[in-house]
Amino acid sequence: MKEEKCSVTEDIFLSVCRGYGCVHRPLDAVRVFHKMEDFQCKLTQKSYITILGILVEENRLKIAFGFYYSLMDGLCKGGHSSQAMELLDLMVSKRHKPNNITYSTLLHGFCEEGKLQEALEILDRMKLRGMKPDAGLYGKGYLHRYHKAYQIVDEMVLDGCVPDEGIWSSMVDGFWIHKKVRGPAELLQAELMSEMVDPET
Repeated sequence: MKEEKCSVTEDIFLSVCRGYGCVHRPLDAVRVFHKMEDFQCKLTQKSYITILGILVEENRLKIAFGFYYSLMDGLCKGGHSSQAMELLDLMVSKRHKPNNITYSTLLHGFCEEGKLQEALEILDRMKLRGMKPDAGLYGKGYLHRYHKAYQIVDEMVLDGCVPDEGIWSSMVDGFWIHKKVRGPAELLQAELMSEMVDPET
Protein backbone atom coordinates (compact mmCIF):
# COMPACT_ATOMS: atom_id res chain seq x y z
CA MET A 1 0.00 0.00 0.00
CA LYS A 2 2.86 2.32 0.84
CA GLU A 3 4.42 1.81 -2.61
CA GLU A 4 1.05 2.34 -4.31
CA LYS A 5 0.65 5.64 -2.44
CA CYS A 6 -2.71 4.67 -0.98
CA SER A 7 -4.01 6.94 1.74
CA VAL A 8 -4.32 5.07 5.02
CA THR A 9 -6.04 7.06 7.75
CA GLU A 10 -5.57 6.95 11.49
CA ASP A 11 -9.00 5.34 11.89
CA ILE A 12 -8.01 2.43 9.63
CA PHE A 13 -4.84 1.80 11.63
CA LEU A 14 -6.71 2.03 14.92
CA SER A 15 -9.36 -0.42 13.69
CA VAL A 16 -6.58 -2.92 12.99
CA CYS A 17 -5.10 -2.23 16.45
CA ARG A 18 -8.48 -2.77 18.11
CA GLY A 19 -8.88 -5.99 16.13
CA TYR A 20 -5.61 -7.29 17.54
CA GLY A 21 -6.76 -6.21 20.98
CA CYS A 22 -9.99 -8.22 20.61
CA VAL A 23 -8.03 -11.40 19.85
CA HIS A 24 -5.63 -10.77 22.78
CA ARG A 25 -2.61 -9.84 20.66
CA PRO A 26 -1.61 -6.47 22.18
CA LEU A 27 1.99 -6.63 20.94
CA ASP A 28 0.75 -6.84 17.35
CA ALA A 29 -1.40 -3.77 18.06
CA VAL A 30 1.74 -1.95 19.26
CA ARG A 31 3.61 -3.07 16.11
CA VAL A 32 0.85 -1.60 13.90
CA PHE A 33 0.87 1.59 15.98
CA HIS A 34 4.60 2.03 15.36
CA LYS A 35 4.09 1.56 11.60
CA MET A 36 1.64 4.47 11.36
CA GLU A 37 4.29 7.13 10.81
CA ASP A 38 5.79 5.08 7.96
CA PHE A 39 2.54 5.86 6.12
CA GLN A 40 2.70 9.59 6.98
CA CYS A 41 -0.08 9.04 9.49
CA LYS A 42 0.43 11.44 12.39
CA LEU A 43 0.17 9.94 15.87
CA THR A 44 -2.54 11.79 17.78
CA GLN A 45 -3.95 11.73 21.27
CA LYS A 46 -6.61 9.32 19.98
CA SER A 47 -3.91 6.89 18.79
CA TYR A 48 -2.13 6.88 22.14
CA ILE A 49 -5.36 6.47 24.12
CA THR A 50 -6.44 3.54 21.93
CA ILE A 51 -3.14 1.69 22.39
CA LEU A 52 -3.02 2.54 26.08
CA GLY A 53 -6.52 1.11 26.52
CA ILE A 54 -5.58 -2.13 24.71
CA LEU A 55 -2.43 -2.58 26.79
CA VAL A 56 -4.19 -1.90 30.09
CA GLU A 57 -7.05 -4.24 29.14
CA GLU A 58 -4.52 -7.00 28.38
CA ASN A 59 -2.62 -6.26 31.61
CA ARG A 60 0.57 -5.28 29.74
CA LEU A 61 1.18 -2.49 32.23
CA LYS A 62 4.94 -2.14 31.78
CA ILE A 63 4.51 -1.29 28.09
CA ALA A 64 1.41 0.78 28.89
CA PHE A 65 3.42 3.05 31.18
CA GLY A 66 5.72 4.00 28.29
CA PHE A 67 2.69 5.15 26.29
CA TYR A 68 1.25 6.76 29.40
CA TYR A 69 4.26 9.03 29.94
CA SER A 70 4.38 10.02 26.27
CA LEU A 71 0.67 10.80 26.27
CA MET A 72 0.87 12.82 29.51
CA ASP A 73 3.70 14.91 28.09
CA GLY A 74 1.90 15.44 24.77
CA LEU A 75 -1.40 16.41 26.42
CA CYS A 76 0.27 18.94 28.71
CA LYS A 77 2.36 20.48 25.93
CA GLY A 78 -0.74 20.65 23.73
CA GLY A 79 -2.73 22.62 26.32
CA HIS A 80 -4.86 19.67 27.45
CA SER A 81 -3.70 19.33 31.06
CA SER A 82 -7.21 18.60 32.34
CA GLN A 83 -7.32 15.51 30.11
CA ALA A 84 -3.85 14.58 31.35
CA MET A 85 -5.23 14.80 34.89
CA GLU A 86 -8.04 12.40 33.95
CA LEU A 87 -5.43 10.03 32.52
CA LEU A 88 -3.46 10.27 35.77
CA ASP A 89 -6.57 9.34 37.75
CA LEU A 90 -7.21 6.40 35.40
CA MET A 91 -3.69 5.06 35.94
CA VAL A 92 -3.98 5.57 39.72
CA SER A 93 -7.18 3.48 39.60
CA LYS A 94 -5.06 0.75 37.95
CA ARG A 95 -2.73 0.90 40.98
CA HIS A 96 -0.01 2.85 39.22
CA LYS A 97 1.85 5.23 41.55
CA PRO A 98 2.71 8.49 39.75
CA ASN A 99 6.27 9.67 40.21
CA ASN A 100 7.77 13.13 40.55
CA ILE A 101 8.20 13.45 36.77
CA THR A 102 4.50 12.76 36.16
CA TYR A 103 3.41 15.35 38.70
CA SER A 104 5.98 17.85 37.44
CA THR A 105 4.69 17.45 33.88
CA LEU A 106 1.14 18.14 35.04
CA LEU A 107 2.22 21.04 37.21
CA HIS A 108 4.04 22.71 34.32
CA GLY A 109 1.05 22.09 32.06
CA PHE A 110 -1.47 23.69 34.40
CA CYS A 111 0.81 26.66 35.01
CA GLU A 112 1.33 27.20 31.28
CA GLU A 113 -2.46 27.23 30.86
CA GLY A 114 -2.85 29.69 33.74
CA LYS A 115 -4.80 27.16 35.85
CA LEU A 116 -3.27 27.96 39.21
CA GLN A 117 -5.96 26.25 41.30
CA GLU A 118 -5.30 22.95 39.52
CA ALA A 119 -1.54 23.49 39.89
CA LEU A 120 -1.98 23.96 43.64
CA GLU A 121 -4.01 20.74 43.76
CA ILE A 122 -1.08 18.91 42.15
CA LEU A 123 1.27 20.43 44.74
CA ASP A 124 -1.02 19.14 47.49
CA ARG A 125 -1.01 15.65 45.96
CA MET A 126 2.79 15.72 45.79
CA LYS A 127 3.05 16.72 49.43
CA LEU A 128 0.62 13.99 50.51
CA ARG A 129 2.90 11.45 48.81
CA GLY A 130 6.02 12.86 50.41
CA MET A 131 7.31 14.42 47.19
CA LYS A 132 9.01 17.78 47.34
CA PRO A 133 8.71 20.06 44.30
CA ASP A 134 11.76 22.12 43.43
CA ALA A 135 11.84 25.89 43.18
CA GLY A 136 11.63 25.79 39.37
CA LEU A 137 8.22 24.12 39.49
CA TYR A 138 6.79 26.86 41.64
CA GLY A 139 8.31 29.48 39.36
CA LYS A 140 6.13 28.58 36.38
CA GLY A 141 3.01 29.49 38.32
CA TYR A 142 4.24 33.00 38.95
CA LEU A 143 4.21 33.99 35.31
CA HIS A 144 0.44 33.65 34.96
CA ARG A 145 -1.25 34.62 38.20
CA TYR A 146 0.76 37.27 40.01
CA HIS A 147 -2.10 37.95 42.49
CA LYS A 148 -1.65 34.42 43.90
CA ALA A 149 2.11 34.77 44.21
CA TYR A 150 2.17 35.49 47.92
CA GLN A 151 0.25 32.31 48.67
CA ILE A 152 2.74 30.26 46.68
CA VAL A 153 5.78 32.03 48.15
CA ASP A 154 4.44 31.34 51.65
CA GLU A 155 3.87 27.71 50.72
CA MET A 156 7.39 27.40 49.34
CA VAL A 157 8.95 28.86 52.47
CA LEU A 158 6.86 26.63 54.74
CA ASP A 159 7.96 23.61 52.70
CA GLY A 160 11.58 24.65 53.08
CA CYS A 161 11.91 25.38 49.36
CA VAL A 162 13.74 28.68 48.89
CA PRO A 163 13.00 30.47 45.59
CA ASP A 164 16.04 31.16 43.44
CA GLU A 165 17.09 34.41 41.77
CA GLY A 166 15.31 33.59 38.50
CA ILE A 167 11.97 33.17 40.25
CA TRP A 168 12.29 36.45 42.13
CA SER A 169 13.25 38.20 38.91
CA SER A 170 10.23 36.76 37.05
CA MET A 171 7.95 37.83 39.87
CA VAL A 172 9.21 41.40 39.97
CA ASP A 173 8.94 41.67 36.17
CA GLY A 174 5.36 40.39 36.36
CA PHE A 175 4.38 42.98 38.91
CA TRP A 176 5.89 45.84 36.90
CA ILE A 177 4.18 44.66 33.71
CA HIS A 178 0.83 44.64 35.50
CA LYS A 179 1.61 47.97 37.22
CA LYS A 180 1.40 46.50 40.71
CA VAL A 181 3.87 48.82 42.43
CA ARG A 182 3.44 47.31 45.90
CA GLY A 183 4.31 43.86 44.61
CA PRO A 184 8.11 44.17 44.36
CA ALA A 185 8.36 45.63 47.87
CA GLU A 186 6.29 42.82 49.33
CA LEU A 187 8.30 40.28 47.37
CA LEU A 188 11.50 41.66 48.85
CA GLN A 189 10.00 41.19 52.30
CA ALA A 190 9.03 37.59 51.44
CA GLU A 191 12.53 36.91 50.12
CA LEU A 192 14.13 38.22 53.30
CA MET A 193 11.80 35.99 55.32
CA SER A 194 12.66 32.96 53.17
CA GLU A 195 16.36 33.47 53.83
CA MET A 196 15.67 33.07 57.54
CA VAL A 197 14.20 29.60 56.96
CA ASP A 198 16.53 26.63 57.12
CA PRO A 199 15.63 24.46 54.07
CA GLU A 200 16.61 21.33 56.04
CA THR A 201 14.03 21.94 58.80
